[in-house]
Amino acid sequence: MARVLIVDDDKKFVDSTAEFLSKAGYEVIKATNIGEGKLSAESEKPDIIILDVTLETSEDGLLLGKELHQSGVNMPIIILESVIKAANFNIDISELMVEAYAEKPIVMDKLLSKIKAILER
Repeated sequence: MARVLIVDDDKKFVDSTAEFLSKAGYEVIKATNIGEGKLSAESEKPDIIILDVTLETSEDGLLLGKELHQSGVNMPIIILESVIKAANFNIDISELMVEAYAEKPIVMDKLLSKIKAILER
Protein backbone atom coordinates (compact mmCIF):
# COMPACT_ATOMS: atom_id res chain seq x y z
CA MET A 1 0.00 0.00 0.00
CA ALA A 2 1.46 3.37 -1.05
CA ARG A 3 1.89 6.01 1.62
CA VAL A 4 0.78 9.59 1.00
CA LEU A 5 1.76 12.55 3.18
CA ILE A 6 -0.65 15.50 3.05
CA VAL A 7 0.81 18.79 4.32
CA ASP A 8 -1.70 21.63 4.46
CA ASP A 9 -2.73 24.05 7.20
CA ASP A 10 -6.40 23.65 6.27
CA LYS A 11 -7.40 20.83 8.65
CA LYS A 12 -10.75 20.26 6.92
CA PHE A 13 -8.99 19.83 3.59
CA VAL A 14 -6.44 17.45 5.13
CA ASP A 15 -9.13 15.35 6.79
CA SER A 16 -11.41 15.14 3.74
CA THR A 17 -8.52 14.37 1.39
CA ALA A 18 -7.17 11.76 3.80
CA GLU A 19 -10.57 10.10 3.98
CA PHE A 20 -10.89 10.04 0.18
CA LEU A 21 -7.38 8.63 -0.33
CA SER A 22 -7.85 6.06 2.44
CA LYS A 23 -10.99 4.78 0.72
CA ALA A 24 -8.96 4.57 -2.51
CA GLY A 25 -6.50 2.24 -0.76
CA TYR A 26 -3.70 4.56 0.32
CA GLU A 27 -2.13 4.86 3.73
CA VAL A 28 -2.34 8.53 4.64
CA ILE A 29 -0.11 10.58 6.92
CA LYS A 30 -1.44 14.00 7.90
CA ALA A 31 0.43 17.19 8.80
CA THR A 32 -1.05 20.62 9.34
CA ASN A 33 2.10 22.71 9.68
CA ILE A 34 5.66 22.89 8.42
CA GLY A 35 7.15 21.21 11.52
CA GLU A 36 4.79 18.23 11.37
CA GLY A 37 5.34 18.00 7.61
CA LYS A 38 9.12 17.88 7.92
CA LEU A 39 9.06 15.38 10.77
CA SER A 40 6.56 13.14 8.97
CA ALA A 41 8.47 13.23 5.69
CA GLU A 42 11.73 12.31 7.41
CA SER A 43 10.39 9.67 9.79
CA GLU A 44 7.47 8.13 7.91
CA LYS A 45 9.13 8.01 4.45
CA PRO A 46 5.96 8.44 2.38
CA ASP A 47 5.93 7.46 -1.29
CA ILE A 48 4.57 10.87 -2.31
CA ILE A 49 3.84 14.24 -0.69
CA ILE A 50 0.85 16.50 -1.36
CA LEU A 51 2.16 19.89 -0.28
CA ASP A 52 0.35 23.21 0.01
CA VAL A 53 2.41 26.24 -1.00
CA THR A 54 1.15 28.49 1.76
CA LEU A 55 1.38 27.09 5.26
CA GLU A 56 2.21 29.56 8.04
CA THR A 57 3.60 32.08 5.53
CA SER A 58 3.23 32.47 1.78
CA GLU A 59 6.24 30.33 0.86
CA ASP A 60 6.47 27.77 3.69
CA GLY A 61 5.41 24.83 1.54
CA LEU A 62 8.06 25.61 -1.05
CA LEU A 63 10.67 26.12 1.67
CA LEU A 64 9.75 22.76 3.18
CA GLY A 65 10.05 21.04 -0.18
CA LYS A 66 13.44 22.61 -0.80
CA GLU A 67 14.65 21.74 2.71
CA LEU A 68 13.58 18.11 2.33
CA HIS A 69 15.26 17.83 -1.07
CA GLN A 70 18.51 19.34 0.27
CA SER A 71 18.51 16.94 3.22
CA GLY A 72 18.20 13.93 0.93
CA VAL A 73 14.50 13.22 1.44
CA ASN A 74 13.64 12.77 -2.23
CA MET A 75 10.10 11.68 -2.84
CA PRO A 76 7.82 13.12 -5.50
CA ILE A 77 5.73 16.16 -4.59
CA ILE A 78 2.37 17.37 -5.81
CA ILE A 79 2.14 21.10 -5.17
CA LEU A 80 -1.26 22.52 -4.25
CA GLU A 81 -1.45 25.86 -5.95
CA SER A 82 -4.20 28.30 -5.21
CA VAL A 83 -1.77 31.21 -5.34
CA ILE A 84 1.40 30.00 -7.04
CA LYS A 85 0.42 31.18 -10.51
CA ALA A 86 -0.27 34.71 -9.36
CA ALA A 87 2.56 35.07 -6.86
CA ASN A 88 6.17 35.89 -7.43
CA PHE A 89 8.01 33.49 -5.13
CA ASN A 90 11.70 33.80 -4.34
CA ILE A 91 12.24 30.04 -4.51
CA ASP A 92 13.23 28.20 -7.66
CA ILE A 93 10.74 25.33 -7.75
CA SER A 94 12.97 23.48 -10.23
CA GLU A 95 15.07 22.59 -7.16
CA LEU A 96 12.18 20.53 -5.81
CA MET A 97 10.99 17.12 -6.94
CA VAL A 98 7.70 18.60 -8.11
CA GLU A 99 5.97 16.01 -10.24
CA ALA A 100 2.62 17.75 -10.64
CA TYR A 101 0.49 20.67 -9.64
CA ALA A 102 -3.08 20.59 -8.40
CA GLU A 103 -5.10 23.76 -8.30
CA LYS A 104 -7.41 24.48 -5.40
CA PRO A 105 -10.24 23.83 -5.06
CA ILE A 106 -9.15 20.23 -5.61
CA VAL A 107 -11.11 17.82 -7.77
CA MET A 108 -10.44 14.59 -5.88
CA ASP A 109 -10.65 12.27 -8.89
CA LYS A 110 -8.05 14.37 -10.72
CA LEU A 111 -5.78 14.34 -7.69
CA LEU A 112 -6.15 10.57 -7.44
CA SER A 113 -5.25 10.21 -11.13
CA LYS A 114 -2.11 12.31 -10.62
CA ILE A 115 -1.04 10.24 -7.62
CA LYS A 116 -1.56 6.96 -9.49
CA ALA A 117 0.34 8.19 -12.56
CA ILE A 118 3.31 9.36 -10.50
CA LEU A 119 3.52 6.20 -8.41
CA GLU A 120 3.32 3.97 -11.48
CA ARG A 121 6.49 5.48 -12.96
